[in-house]
Amino acid sequence: MKEINRCRYCKSTRVKARAFTSTGRQKIFCHDCKKVSLLPVGNRLPSACSVYRSGTCRDAEAWSFPVVQTEARECLKIANANGGVPAMRTTIAISSKQLRELQKFSNLHPELHANINRAIEFRQKVLAAFNVLAEESETAITPCEEKPFTREEIAGLAHLLSPEQFAIEMEKATR
Repeated sequence: MKEINRCRYCKSTRVKARAFTSTGRQKIFCHDCKKVSLLPVGNRLPSACSVYRSGTCRDAEAWSFPVVQTEARECLKIANANGGVPAMRTTIAISSKQLRELQKFSNLHPELHANINRAIEFRQKVLAAFNVLAEESETAITPCEEKPFTREEIAGLAHLLSPEQFAIEMEKATR
């Protein structure tokens, strides 16, 4: 039996499936020599996409999820640093259109039904935990009174300020 998952140039097994030619031969990319070659006619290397779509993937990592609270906390950190809480809620939530598509896919691939439902349930739990954390962080934020710089602090920052800004800040400090 021929070894079909080897690079024809360097014989490496570190190859990745690529597109097909117009004649139906599959291209493979070698991670070692960085060359693209063709598999013999009729031979195919399963791509990661086709493996997951067909449900033949047995990789537990593909369907594992982090701890809900940890995921929600990390989402809140990202939300606070970037687009804000409402944008993150939209990202975490599963829209009704997405849910319909997932249900259709689940019906077409019954072997993935339980995993898809677990993923949906995970996202819903993350959203609920995220909402609680976001609400807690909003109530924890209290506006603070801005304290003016002292003359010593302004003098230490003089090299960062323009002469006009330096004069303004020194005037504020003397009030």
